[in-house]
Amino acid sequence: MDVWGESQFSGIVFNTGGKGRSNAQGGVWKHVRPERPVSGKPQWDRLVLNVPAELLAPGATTQKAGLGGADSQIWLVRAAIETGG
Repeated sequence: MDVWGESQFSGIVFNTGGKGRSNAQGGVWKHVRPERPVSGKPQWDRLVLNVPAELLAPGATTQKAGLGGADSQIWLVRAAIETGG
């Protein structure tokens, strides 16, 4: 994902069960850490996440993800997905 380098990511999660419901409503959300943190500088950075297959909702054609920021301001420009073969 191309993100603003000053964004403060406190939680990146993927919904692995419960069809997008919140934790309180029975949803299951698993945390994922980026390969490296963003720079903290006023620039666009590439944030790379390796998401293990077991964190993806089985049989789903779409995947819900959550990007939580301590600064409540995350600038996301582009997201791309590559699948391993």
